[in-house]
Amino acid sequence: MINGIVLDAETGQPVIGASVWVKNSTIGTTADIDGKFSLKYDDANSVLAVSFLGYEEQEFPLNTSATNLVVKLKTSASAIEDVVIVGYGVQKKASVVGAISSVAVDDLKAPVAKLSGNIAGQLAGVVSIQRSGEPGAGSTFWIRGISTFGSSKTPLVLVDGIERDMDLVNVDDIASMSILKDASATAIYGVRGANGVVMITTRDGQIGKPKVSLSVEAGLLSPTRMPEMLDATQFATMYNAASGREVYSPTDIDKYVSRVDPDLYPNVNWLGELYKSHSYNEKVNLSISGGGEIAKYYISGAFYNEDGLFAVDNMKNYDTSLYYRRYNFRSNVDVQVFRHTKLNINLATSFERKNEPGGSASSIWNYALTTAPNAFPMRYSDGTLAGPADNDGYSPYVLLTQKGYREKFWNTATSTINLNQDFGNWITPGLTANLKFAFDAMNYQDLSRTKTPQQFMAVGRDEEGNLIKNETVVGEESLTCKQYASSRRTVYLEASINYARTFGRHTVGALFLYQHSQKNLTDTTESDSDQLLPFRNQGIAGRITYDFDNRYFIEGSFGYTGSETFAKKNRFGFFPAVGVSYFVSNEKFYPEGLKKVMNNLKIRLSMGRTGNDDTGTDRFLYRATFNTEGHTFNQGIGTSASNGMGAGIYDLRFVNNDIHWEIETKRNVGLDLGFFDNEIELTADYFNNRRKDILLERNTVPGVAGFHAKPWQNYGIVDNWGVDASL
Repeated sequence: MINGIVLDAETGQPVIGASVWVKNSTIGTTADIDGKFSLKYDDANSVLAVSFLGYEEQEFPLNTSATNLVVKLKTSASAIEDVVIVGYGVQKKASVVGAISSVAVDDLKAPVAKLSGNIAGQLAGVVSIQRSGEPGAGSTFWIRGISTFGSSKTPLVLVDGIERDMDLVNVDDIASMSILKDASATAIYGVRGANGVVMITTRDGQIGKPKVSLSVEAGLLSPTRMPEMLDATQFATMYNAASGREVYSPTDIDKYVSRVDPDLYPNVNWLGELYKSHSYNEKVNLSISGGGEIAKYYISGAFYNEDGLFAVDNMKNYDTSLYYRRYNFRSNVDVQVFRHTKLNINLATSFERKNEPGGSASSIWNYALTTAPNAFPMRYSDGTLAGPADNDGYSPYVLLTQKGYREKFWNTATSTINLNQDFGNWITPGLTANLKFAFDAMNYQDLSRTKTPQQFMAVGRDEEGNLIKNETVVGEESLTCKQYASSRRTVYLEASINYARTFGRHTVGALFLYQHSQKNLTDTTESDSDQLLPFRNQGIAGRITYDFDNRYFIEGSFGYTGSETFAKKNRFGFFPAVGVSYFVSNEKFYPEGLKKVMNNLKIRLSMGRTGNDDTGTDRFLYRATFNTEGHTFNQGIGTSASNGMGAGIYDLRFVNNDIHWEIETKRNVGLDLGFFDNEIELTADYFNNRRKDILLERNTVPGVAGFHAKPWQNYGIVDNWGVDASL
């Protein structure tokens, strides 16, 4: 018999649930709420092993007279990396059977506005595209490509277990980030897991004295490439050659060269005048963390500023420049309420502001590229604005600097309360329960103050040399005001029971979970009442894991989730998955000589089903819709019939209670290799996925059938296969 206690080497706190077992036997137990354990063994020459997630494993010979053992487990960077975030929990990296990729937080840190713009090239299987270079712009990304014709192609993003916008998370607040790619990892999310899942966990406080961290970063931004445009002389010469006639005389071309009269013979490099060669961004982050046995805390604040590449007219009394600013605040607090009860409260908020010129960025770019350098100047020498008539285009200079400005504001607040209860001493070791509640609110406001200024086009000079101008745009002097606002509120509730325990060489785990979410939208311009109704999802999920001797692993999981998008008979779906893995390098027959070179060899297999319930079109497609403004029918005799009977009514969309979610069958084969004590690691996966029942409109219905709308049906199919690897 041996008794002992397992403690954290740095803090001295008990390591609850640490695995304690006699190696090469079926004898084992777990540490209780106080970190204590008691174990009987038969062979005095045996070796006792102690381990826990995030700690280095330790071994102790039992051939000593000591009967009370104090085990102090040490954390290390490698040990922390061996912990992987999975759906609704964490697992040892060695026990993972699915295709899961993780990225080091330091690799995500860069002076960019949005986190999504920094994951390209960081994670195997992720394809990322940034479609705009404007300040504050993020990226669109997909996991293992696009597997649907529908509108919902992007993955589910979970921040601290709640569906949230990853671009609102300050990268310095992130503790870990993983992506779940195959069915064994994503089936547990049911109708939301088909496109993959991104898991982000924010930082917690650490026991000890307060630690203050301050970082200041600055960056220089410049266009990747700018087109080289023709000047007025080159344009006139090439225009003559292209038209086959002398549109511009040699005298005209000489005046473009000499620039003797820039009013009538302008030579404007629109891109050079309207765009700067570079701009700047800055980021400041301040955090403090610490705590004791009862409470731990992590508090942070951050500021980010990014200027755009548009030039500015300093003569205006309002700001037409393009810039983006964001403020982030976070407070994560852990409280040990009772010996067996832990409370976690995470609060975060972000304030965003973006300033834009009155003209849209796309219009400014379009007209800067297409307006000829000799069309007109930015301003005439007398100070009046130049520009064509409304039907002949726009002056890019006016669009950028003279049409007013727009201000956009976002305010997002997130809150999560998590209560964890350990039943190890009351019912059985390894049994815990968790209750999670979250409330998020987002408010958006768009304020536009714009105008169309008076503009002229010069056609010549009078005898005294004064410009002769025609007014092309009457214009207005005062700024008009237009407002738009929207908001979103989300409530999420989750309750789960977890079990994890080691019996000698056998390790078992189980999870059962219920979740319910509701999202409410408000929009000042929304006329569709369906969009203002609550969006609701609910479901249950489960997982069972088994590990024998750290060599053979099997995991089964399921998601039974419901969506209010479909008719009653199709609102819930069952999505199962199974995965197995074989740790070849942990076998006794694995050669020791080979182990010195290839110390890690693991094979993984998984298969299962996931779903996608986002139709991307009108809600409740199963319901019939009608048009009440059909042809008017009259009655009477003669050509002037009277006594109208009113407008006709005809159907647009038919009732279809068979519409349901997309279903994807995922298959995955993976290989994990580690060389030279994991100094070099290679992970490769082959995947073969088939997405069926994609919701599409039937285009095969002929018009002579008399239907006014194409029917919706689940008949689309997409096959998606490939290989992703990381080294």
